[in-house]
Amino acid sequence: MKHFHISKKVSGMSGILFPIIATIFIFISILLNRDWFSFSENALSDLGALSTPYNFVFNLGLIVSGIIAIIFALGLKKISNDDIFGKIGTTSFILGMIFLTSLGFLPTGLPLHTEAAISFFVLTVLGIIFIGVSEIRSEESRIYGVYIFSIIILLLSSIALIANVPHDIGVAIPEAIASVGIAEFTITYSLRMLDIA
Repeated sequence: MKHFHISKKVSGMSGILFPIIATIFIFISILLNRDWFSFSENALSDLGALSTPYNFVFNLGLIVSGIIAIIFALGLKKISNDDIFGKIGTTSFILGMIFLTSLGFLPTGLPLHTEAAISFFVLTVLGIIFIGVSEIRSEESRIYGVYIFSIIILLLSSIALIANVPHDIGVAIPEAIASVGIAEFTITYSLRMLDIA
C-alpha cells in the first residue's frame, strides 16, 4: 500500500499561497457586497451567509484556501520538533485548517457554523502556541519560538485594545487581525520549508 506524501516544497509553496488566495476571495466578496458590508458592523463570515448575494465566492474561497492550508499544515510535521509540544501543535493546526475548510460548507445560517468557526480559531491558535513552546525548548529553533510568541502577544494586544474601544465594532476587525497573525506564521514557516528562512 502506498503512503500519501507531500514534499516540503509543495507544503512551503502552499503556505505562501494560502493567505494570498484567501485575501483575494475575501476582497472580491467585499467588492461584490460593498453596498452593505462594513468591517465595523459585520463578521467576515456574513459574506458567505445563506442570505447573502454572491455568497458562493466567499465560501468557495474558504474551501480552496482551506485545502491549500491543509497541504501546508501537513508539511509542518517535517520541520517541527519531534517533542510532545510539536506533535500537539502540528496536529492542532492541521485540525484548525480542516475546520477552516468546513466553514465553506457550513456558512452562517446553517447549524454548526458557530461551532466550526470557534473550533477553527481555537485549534489554530493553540497549534501555533504549542509549536512556539516546542521551538522555545529547542536551542536550534528558539528564535522561531520567540517570534511566534511575539505574534501571539501582538494579536492578543490588538484584539484587547479593539475590545475596549468605546464604540460598538463588528467581529470583522478582530478576525482580520487574527488572519494577519496566522498569515505571518504560515509564510514564515513556509520559508523555512523552502530553506529560505
